[in-house]
Amino acid sequence: MKIKSLLAILIAVCVTSMFPVNHISSSASQIELPMPKELYITTYNNIQLKVDKHTLNPCEEITVKYSGLPKDVPATINIGEFSKSLWYKTEGEMKVIVPSNKGIYNARIFINGNPNSVIYDKELISVSKTFVDKTVEDPLNVIPRLYFADFWNFTLARAGYHIRGYYDHNNGYIEGTVEGIDSGYKITGTFKEICEKTGKEYTGDIILYISSDAEIVQGSWKLWGYSIWEPLSGGWPNGDVYGLRNIRINSGMDKVSLLWDESFQEGIAGYNVYRKSASGTWDSKPLNNKPLSEIQYIDTKVQHGQKYTYLVKGVFENGLEKNISAETSIYCGKVISINFKNYSLWTQTLVPQMNLTNYYPFTQIEHNYVIVPLRFYSELVGCTVNWDSLNKEAVVTKDQTTIKIKPNNLIMDVNGRSVKLPYFPSYLGDSLCVPLRAVFSQLGCSIKWDAKTQTADIVF
Repeated sequence: MKIKSLLAILIAVCVTSMFPVNHISSSASQIELPMPKELYITTYNNIQLKVDKHTLNPCEEITVKYSGLPKDVPATINIGEFSKSLWYKTEGEMKVIVPSNKGIYNARIFINGNPNSVIYDKELISVSKTFVDKTVEDPLNVIPRLYFADFWNFTLARAGYHIRGYYDHNNGYIEGTVEGIDSGYKITGTFKEICEKTGKEYTGDIILYISSDAEIVQGSWKLWGYSIWEPLSGGWPNGDVYGLRNIRINSGMDKVSLLWDESFQEGIAGYNVYRKSASGTWDSKPLNNKPLSEIQYIDTKVQHGQKYTYLVKGVFENGLEKNISAETSIYCGKVISINFKNYSLWTQTLVPQMNLTNYYPFTQIEHNYVIVPLRFYSELVGCTVNWDSLNKEAVVTKDQTTIKIKPNNLIMDVNGRSVKLPYFPSYLGDSLCVPLRAVFSQLGCSIKWDAKTQTADIVF
């Protein structure tokens, strides 16, 4: 279940009853109105909304069909406290739970996420009676109120402690229970979505928290079969539309491979991959010649040792693009990153992250030089390391290069050539430590230093 990033979309949480009158407790008050039998249709220019009947019981579940919506802008449909966002979708249908209060309700449509940009506002349904359920005490009327929270437009209905209903994306369905807690209310349940693009079904667990002062909605969700809970405030925090986590990215000597999760944003037909140029500006055209149907891309127009930054955009059927990822950067080649802020090391060939304090405490900065244990880092970049006890020197070999280093000697031997070091090789404990750039650049590695993040990258 994949949800959009930093745009804040209106969430309407309408918690009422869920079931027909004969399932409602005797504590509910009911006011009867006549029930017309005719089909009711409202039309405004090319926009048409259609329901099977006009007058309904409170909390009934109905299907609303819509057509004639603009195709070049996103639209939002409001019916009472129900809200659904439609991304460049001109026609379709949606599930709606009828409000719990007696009254006449308009269908109101606005565009571009702006409630003031109304393109349609007409009567659609009438609720015949009012329903009240006091199983869960709600003196401040918190549960039925409107909420603003990223990426979720919930319309929930309640009978006792049982809740079910729909939310904005992919006609998502939620069912669970509500309970009062010290800070407000907690909803625990399950969700189900069907991706309109692929027909694939996604199910999982969800938890919602509503504060007692009606100011906060928080929560999290996870797919069944996965252990990671994603935050309700997106879960995919880096795009303009429902998208993905950061791109998973890897590189070799002559290529950069990108892989991302399928976007579940309605209406996306494919993906474009963009790369930032050497000047620091984004290329005006994507790397791919036409929108990708696959969720991966291999960039072969790269140079070893250079850093590249990528961005994935979703392409709608009308050709418009929206970001579905954050910027993600990587060097072409294998990378070892030494971070001196949290004193950790990351490398593709070892482990996701190693705490240097516990394992290799002799990686440090001395007199503005990064000093590292020779054997440990040499073996990480694919060198062989031997100790010549006769000459009392370390011998490091990689491909056609052989380096000989003696402790406390500023001169190292590189294929028979003398090269002066900027800092004395010396022992720290049992490890012979050397200046990183001076030694490893001779072994064909590129050393990159980021002063802002206090990170040294070894690209090999």
